[in-house]
Amino acid sequence: VQLATEKATGKKYAIKILEKAHVVKEKKVKYVNLEKNVFEKLNSHPSFVKLYYTFHDARRLYYVLSYAENGELLHYIRKLGSFDQKCAQHYTAEMVLALEYMHSQGIIHRDFKPENILLGADMHLQITDFGTAKILLQPQPPADSRSNAGRDSSGSTLSVTSATSDTLSEEGARKYEPKVIVAPTAEVDAINRRSSFVGTAEYVSPELLKNKQTSMASDLWALGCIVYQIIAGRPPFKGVTEYQTFNLVSNACFDFPQHFPIAARRLIKELLVIDPHQRLGCPEMGGYAELKKDPFFDGVEWDKVLTMQPPELRPYLPAAGDGVEMTSNMNVGPDGHIAHTSVILPLDPCECGDLRNDIIDEEISLKERRCSNRSERSDDLANLVNAQLNIGDVIPATPLPAEEDFSEWNYLLQPGEKIILCGAVKKRRGLFYVSRVGILTDAPRIMFIGLNDKKLKGEIDWKKNGDWRPELKNNKTFFLHTPRHTYYIDDMNSRASAWVHRINEQAQLKR
Repeated sequence: VQLATEKATGKKYAIKILEKAHVVKEKKVKYVNLEKNVFEKLNSHPSFVKLYYTFHDARRLYYVLSYAENGELLHYIRKLGSFDQKCAQHYTAEMVLALEYMHSQGIIHRDFKPENILLGADMHLQITDFGTAKILLQPQPPADSRSNAGRDSSGSTLSVTSATSDTLSEEGARKYEPKVIVAPTAEVDAINRRSSFVGTAEYVSPELLKNKQTSMASDLWALGCIVYQIIAGRPPFKGVTEYQTFNLVSNACFDFPQHFPIAARRLIKELLVIDPHQRLGCPEMGGYAELKKDPFFDGVEWDKVLTMQPPELRPYLPAAGDGVEMTSNMNVGPDGHIAHTSVILPLDPCECGDLRNDIIDEEISLKERRCSNRSERSDDLANLVNAQLNIGDVIPATPLPAEEDFSEWNYLLQPGEKIILCGAVKKRRGLFYVSRVGILTDAPRIMFIGLNDKKLKGEIDWKKNGDWRPELKNNKTFFLHTPRHTYYIDDMNSRASAWVHRINEQAQLKR
């Protein structure tokens, strides 16, 4: 996908470019044509990426799509860890309206996941990637979705310019791969027709794994997975291998971490049901009208969801132990970068960093995962946060540690590198955490070491993560903002202020 600007208007578009020979070689001809048909059927609704034009040359197909400049929903989940209640409710409501309209048009997405949910300039959702979608017969428009038809998120009327010659045909395919037999371009199947595997392991439905069947209820299953993820910080089904993940999905084997919101639990339990005919939102359970009545959506004004200003996305740490939830004094600005709403550390963000060593790969659930989607038993968090204070409270200064002997960690250091601070920490993400030894050096970098094997499990390196913005929350907890990620850290010796002080010192030296 390439970003392009229309010279006459200055408007930006995303151009999806497909190599004809590659499409034919991978036997994706019918899916390419199907995706174009789906875009055209959904073009009148603001919750979907728009197809404006299609054209082609001798080697490529070009789809000119609306540009969702704020990127994937997945980026915000990874950046923030989890969403607060207002954001979780609002964006779930947007997803419900999108699925309701899509299903009314006889379309099943079949790969509904955070990577395929984008955010536009106005921070409203735009669904995309219909390459594995299915079109059913006899779509019926929902009564409450008609008011949204015919307008994009900016309120302008949409139009599509396309031509049959822009569709990759069997005749055109032979020019590049004469030995390939191309499948029919139309895919209009009955709802119970068997099909090949499509989707992503963490969001795929049990009926697809067991019976190779999909229906609109399969998208509702994926919705339940996404709601769980934006609240807990990780998907409900995540095994060490894809095979283990499939086993968890097939048996609906998931559990809720401690402090998972009650209303969200109820909604997710009604969506992550093995029998697709028993899922909230499917016709047998009263359809979308019943789904929108769920207590999780109390207070939602459905006719205003797509036109109101979405709540601000801010770094957020859910309550744990006997503590309270904590929200950052900074909000997430364009491109997912932290933007200031108060004067803390006025630094310029830079584009860098990745998620290789993030807690998402090593998280430990606060509860043991059990094969029952009805279980609510949980372990205690062992008083993870003992002394919670409001943001405006005065936090007593923590004395900086005296000179300590850090020689046992010398094997981790680069030549000339010196340890500044070291201590037991819990690296939190949503409702999950890992226990580590945290080590701050003058590189500067922060290393996270396994308690038992003493091996490096992850690090935050200045060279890779640019500038740092520590934010003190209380004696025990601080947030560390980097341009593309926020880390939530508890110091188990209540020395959070020492960490913030030392990190600030190192940051000043690098500016």
